[in-house]
Amino acid sequence: MTGLGAIVVGGRERVVSVVDDSVISVRDAVTGEERQTIGIIRGSANAVCAVGLWSEPVIATAGDDGFIRLWDPSSGGRRTTLISRAGRVTAMCAVTLGDAALIAAVGDDGVIRLWDPVTGRVKDSLRGGSNPILAAVMRFTSGRRPTGAFLTGTRAMCAVRHDGRTWLAATGDEHTVLLWSPKTRELRRIAADGARKATGLDAFTLNGNAQLAIVGPTPVVSLVDLAAGRIRGTLTGHTGRVEGVCSFVHAGRALLATASIDRTVRVWDAASGACEMTIPVHDPATRCAWIGDRLVIGLETGILAVRLNVQPAT
Repeated sequence: MTGLGAIVVGGRERVVSVVDDSVISVRDAVTGEERQTIGIIRGSANAVCAVGLWSEPVIATAGDDGFIRLWDPSSGGRRTTLISRAGRVTAMCAVTLGDAALIAAVGDDGVIRLWDPVTGRVKDSLRGGSNPILAAVMRFTSGRRPTGAFLTGTRAMCAVRHDGRTWLAATGDEHTVLLWSPKTRELRRIAADGARKATGLDAFTLNGNAQLAIVGPTPVVSLVDLAAGRIRGTLTGHTGRVEGVCSFVHAGRALLATASIDRTVRVWDAASGACEMTIPVHDPATRCAWIGDRLVIGLETGILAVRLNVQPAT
């Protein structure tokens, strides 16, 4: 499973998943009944998210063919197609700036583009890739890194509220988290060993401070405090690489869930980093999301929804 998320249709929550890299499945979050199977996407779908447009949200998918497609979750029909012309799209997320619901996407060319899905046009962009030789020369001669060398190989991206603004957080091939504020055009970089080749990124708030959870090609989960500008801790316990992460509040507590190919999903206390429970599953777990009052787990062979029993906050 390459994508998992939630969308509200007709006042009911639905689970949206990408199965077999190409088929979009929409299921009722309570009953598990499949409500819609949406088309077949050419190439692999690398990302899926809900975008709040028109009277109800739509489903956005992106993948190897470089197209971002918007789908009606009720009818299964395609609303529109955005052509990125950036090679394959490697990461995508929904972002709200003011009253505008936008789609942030990045592809093989290393450029983060902010799409207006209503007009079908790029509203803003940040170029991440650059000539590696030029970047090396600039680092050697001035000790500075050119703006174009910030991002290469981006595979994870999410929106986060920090310092009263909406930022885009992204990770790539380097040990770095890039923060970009589209409103002010400000760029920040945070050194983070766990960010190299990261495949999952999730934002959450802890005691009023914005945090990021980063997962990638190792069993270790890195936690980044944006205000401090550094890694504040790691979560260890998985024995295989962690492919999915999500944050949620349950029983008055801030929690994290991580999905691993070691056939377990772990639930962690976001503040202390203590593992609250380990959920064994019958297949490698690739995605997880908190939808309604359940932890939804994406497996290589299907979806599992779990009700959690954790101690409430004291």
